[in-house]
Amino acid sequence: LREVNEEGMLILRFNDEPDWEYFGVLTEVDDKPEQSLQLIGSFKLICPDPYKYKDPQESTGYIRLKHASKVTPELIEGSVNKTTDTIAAKNGSEEIRLNGNYNSGDKLRVEWLKDSVNITVNSVNKLHELNFFNYPETFYIKDKDIITGVNLRVDKVTWRDRRL
Repeated sequence: LREVNEEGMLILRFNDEPDWEYFGVLTEVDDKPEQSLQLIGSFKLICPDPYKYKDPQESTGYIRLKHASKVTPELIEGSVNKTTDTIAAKNGSEEIRLNGNYNSGDKLRVEWLKDSVNITVNSVNKLHELNFFNYPETFYIKDKDIITGVNLRVDKVTWRDRRL
């Protein structure tokens, strides 16, 4: 119970499922008096997210999901492969397209957080260059999908399988 993620949630793992994580909040702890060297008490956890999450997986584009039908990725990183005014990460018909000025070798990073999405090129925020009608919050990946790039080499895709 000592690990806390970015959202302040406790990371819970159990011995019978070592590669799955649950997220919870400590809500109550018994305050029993110490009477010996051994203290027995109880505590309550609330898990507001009903899902358990597999350890992060990564590839250079090929997605493998065993339990969930679709998930949002945690991270897509890529390198611009030529000087251009448009770059995109695509998943079939879905895409995250940016319109601006990009040079060969520039580094794109799209990161999905709990309540937001960060899009940077060379560590500079580029959300304002997101193409109209592109919604990263609804950019889902499914089993056997392949993430590709437009004027972009996909270097890394990170995601987590999940199940109830």
